Amino acid sequence: MASFPSAIFSQTNPSSTSPRNNPSLAGEITALNNEVNAVETTLGINLGNVPGYVNLSAQVGSVAVKTVSYQMVTNDYVVLMNTASAASVTLPSPVAGRVYFVKNINTGACTLRTGTTVTIDGFTNLPLTASVGAQVATEGTAYYVIGQVTATQIL
Repeated sequence: MASFPSAIFSQTNPSSTSPRNNPSLAGEITALNNEVNAVETTLGINLGNVPGYVNLSAQVGSVAVKTVSYQMVTNDYVVLMNTASAASVTLPSPVAGRVYFVKNINTGACTLRTGTTVTIDGFTNLPLTASVGAQVATEGTAYYVIGQVTATQIL
């Protein structure tokens, strides 16, 4: 079964639009997903195979601030690394359709890593200097950078 596209979330301030922080939004998402599922059943199709549809329930995650190296779990969504020392954030094993955002919000050298032979655009480590963040997505076998934030701009 497909779910409503995740495009309804604001990527500029994900904590303000997270269903965990907004029960009304969570209810709307559930209602929209129920409508999509009803259409699929009525038409006998699976919209999950249509580009642009994402299992939104899989994207509902947390915003966490960490001060030491951290191993992400599948339900994480945003990790803000707040340390003046060197630290790393390790991505979980890839699960198709997952999107994660990691940002270094302090001065310490932060490294986004996979911890395995899985790669991020061909590399196992992605350095995040002060005020730099990266959004990565996975199709289930590797990670890909789909967005980047610097101290002065969103790329």
